[in-house]
Amino acid sequence: MDNPDRRLIEEIFERILERPPNEWDLAVVELCGGEEPLEREVGRLVAAHRRSEGLLERPFTVRPGSTRGSVDSLINERVGSYLILQEIGKGGMGRVYLADRADGHFKRRVAVKVIHDTDPDLQARVVAERQILASLEHPNIGRLLDGGVTSDGRPFLAMEYVNGLPIDLYCDRMRLSIRERLRLFLTVLDAVEHAHRNLVVHRDLKPSNILVTPSGEVKLLDFGIAKILNPGLGGVSSPLTLAGDRALTPEYASPEQVRGEAITTSADIYSLGIVLFRILTGRGPYDSSQGSLPELVKAVCEDDPPLPSQIVSLSRRQDGQGGLGEEVRDSAIADPVELARARHTTSGRLGAQLKGDIDAIVMKCLRKEPVRRYKSVEVLSKDIQNFLAALPVEASRGKRWYRLRKFVRRHQGGAVAAALVTLSLVGGAGVAAWQAREASQERDRATAALRESEEVTDFLLGLFQSSDPTESPGDEVTALDLLARGASRAGELQEEPLVQARMLQVMAEANLNLGRYQEGEELARQGLELLVDELGREHEEVAEGMVGFAMALTRGGRYDSAWAVLEEAREIQERLLGPDALELSTTLEIQAGVDVYLGEVVEAERRARASLAIRERTLGTDAPATLDILRSVSGILRFQGRYQEAETGFREVLRRRRKLVNPDPLTLSTDLLQVGSMVMARGGDLEEAERLSREALALQEPGTGVVTTNRVWALTSLSKVLLAKGDLAGAEELLDQSLEERRRTFGDLHPLVAESLGELGSFYAEVGRLAEAEAATRRALEITLETAGPQHTRYAGSLTWLAGVLFRKAEFEEADSLTTQALEIRGRALGTRTAVYAETLAILAEIRTARGMYESADSLLGLALKALPDHVEGATVPRRIHGALADLYEATGRDEESARHRALAASGS
Repeated sequence: MDNPDRRLIEEIFERILERPPNEWDLAVVELCGGEEPLEREVGRLVAAHRRSEGLLERPFTVRPGSTRGSVDSLINERVGSYLILQEIGKGGMGRVYLADRADGHFKRRVAVKVIHDTDPDLQARVVAERQILASLEHPNIGRLLDGGVTSDGRPFLAMEYVNGLPIDLYCDRMRLSIRERLRLFLTVLDAVEHAHRNLVVHRDLKPSNILVTPSGEVKLLDFGIAKILNPGLGGVSSPLTLAGDRALTPEYASPEQVRGEAITTSADIYSLGIVLFRILTGRGPYDSSQGSLPELVKAVCEDDPPLPSQIVSLSRRQDGQGGLGEEVRDSAIADPVELARARHTTSGRLGAQLKGDIDAIVMKCLRKEPVRRYKSVEVLSKDIQNFLAALPVEASRGKRWYRLRKFVRRHQGGAVAAALVTLSLVGGAGVAAWQAREASQERDRATAALRESEEVTDFLLGLFQSSDPTESPGDEVTALDLLARGASRAGELQEEPLVQARMLQVMAEANLNLGRYQEGEELARQGLELLVDELGREHEEVAEGMVGFAMALTRGGRYDSAWAVLEEAREIQERLLGPDALELSTTLEIQAGVDVYLGEVVEAERRARASLAIRERTLGTDAPATLDILRSVSGILRFQGRYQEAETGFREVLRRRRKLVNPDPLTLSTDLLQVGSMVMARGGDLEEAERLSREALALQEPGTGVVTTNRVWALTSLSKVLLAKGDLAGAEELLDQSLEERRRTFGDLHPLVAESLGELGSFYAEVGRLAEAEAATRRALEITLETAGPQHTRYAGSLTWLAGVLFRKAEFEEADSLTTQALEIRGRALGTRTAVYAETLAILAEIRTARGMYESADSLLGLALKALPDHVEGATVPRRIHGALADLYEATGRDEESARHRALAASGS
């Protein structure tokens, strides 16, 4: 090439500058591909750049009369090859400006740091920072591009310009959940770990030095006071930074930093703990906005910081005016409700989310003694990853008991709820006694199991025989009373870890039954950890504990994590118990249910049938447990849209169950309701549907000894039959009754109460009472947010309930927003190839059609068809999609296509 293209030269030159300086010459040859004219022009630019870069190491002095304030005059002036545009930051060493490269070679926007102090130590710091940045090549560390001195002798650095927010502000503005904040923080840890591997300690980690771009890219900046642990790196040694040095940020500095002691990578781990504390809670562990610098130093060196979970419920004054308040910016949210909303949760749940492992992780970072902190950033990162994967974390290792969430609300209907907990606890005792009998051939194991059974019995009796008359003065014992008492008593079982593990599992189940998903999950995980510590992972009891933990994860909407735990449990059971173990059958059944949530309906059917085969071989075809799994198979067929096969399966289960001697009322009522739901789904005989619902309801009447959610299911099913028959008053009465019974049993704040409100809201909408429908569904949404959280699929269901009501009211914009939010939740939780996700796309398309957004609706319905899993012929979701397409094409005058899709909607094909 005789006349190299200037744009190509500049592009290659810029790529070369992205590499370390010692690789520039080789890069010229490599990137120019042997083209001599191109290589010559690029080489000239590199040589000129290298000469100007050397200016950074020249001695410098500030001209007489120069002051710190004089840097303001740099705006609109040239600094090296750069035109200063505006000031974008300042600190103890100097100011940072936004600038454009102005030498005509190529365009680039950069950040220029100009040093304004005459302290000779700062020259060493600038040279050190140059050497540090040159040694670090990481996508999440801001790159050094250039350097030199200003016309009056002040040194400057030209760095990659990052258009972003400090990490804490970014998290709040984007309303990231606690888990999303932790995932973002992992990127920060990866960048810091890279620096540590290169023997560089940052020493000034704080949110303003960790920026996040609008696209979510993290950039670690400002190595101005970093320490090079490798003395041979560039021949530069970093000056010691003492507590009184303004370059150090006291509220993020480690105790050894403020005392002026030797610094290692552990100092960065401490600072990372402070940053994580702020990201999670909106403030630091020490109140830097009040008091003097000596008081802050004393607090850092001597005072134990509060737990993050303790701090989130406290309001704090937003006082960030000067002095120590420099880092107390508008990320400090005073209102606990707003603090929680910025974390995509509620104030009632935020503390519970932080309590336990997150508290432990942060506090391990903040140990006063460096040797008691994490050994490395890599270990800290691994602990956070383990938490996100629902695995044990090092920071909590050895603990027998984590703090339980404070019981701040008392549920009404204490007698029924207490009975629910008591039945759960007694079941735990029965399991232990059964284990003792079954292990009779293994004497040691039998003795241990019997002792555990006796411990369980004593534990249960102790719950109801409190010696403190003030625990429930003049009031009936409620479920929460029992759970609080149980938590206290379980803490006394540290010498019997297996008994304690069993207690934790029992109380986990009770919490889940009361809709306390976060608490139930935490207790189940603690119980599993104890089992693993005592028995090792290769043990059948540990596998059983994993199944219980997975069920808790499922109830909390964490399906991916639940599936992974179940997979490990299944593998352990197959190795230890063999292919025909009933425990393996149970695990397969539960895993099949999780597969359905994740949209893996074919795999779900395979697992469920494998579970059925085990029970048929082991128990026989008519055993109650075999009928239970046959019913699960039929449910999966219904979810696939194979309605005829599903109804046949449900009817077969009901037929066999009726032949049993004294069949269990709960399971029999479930079979009746399943068949009734199939009759209603296909628009069948209303008289049969009513008969089935009334029979199921009779099995659940008070006095039968069975208190279950099936009673409300029966009431709701019967109300739908009456609505279809035109008996509006009768249908409403049943829905009111079901709502009242759930409130009486579980209190006002429970997911099942929200479900009943949603059903009532749907009824109001169906009969045209839209104001009442909106009130009921909005209350359902509030309860679901409070109890299940903003990422749970229950919350997505409540969103679509409310959206449906608003659609009927022609309030399309809010309906659109709510449905979009539900779509995002279901996509994350269930995947984008499920019937539920496809139906949500169709709902959103219907709203867009009503808004006249025809192209968007068409695109959404195309995605909905692609999102449908296999085997959904005849199901309601394809019918809805084709119906929506028919409406769309009718609205846009495409009558032929509209008629075709109308026919498809009618046939369900």
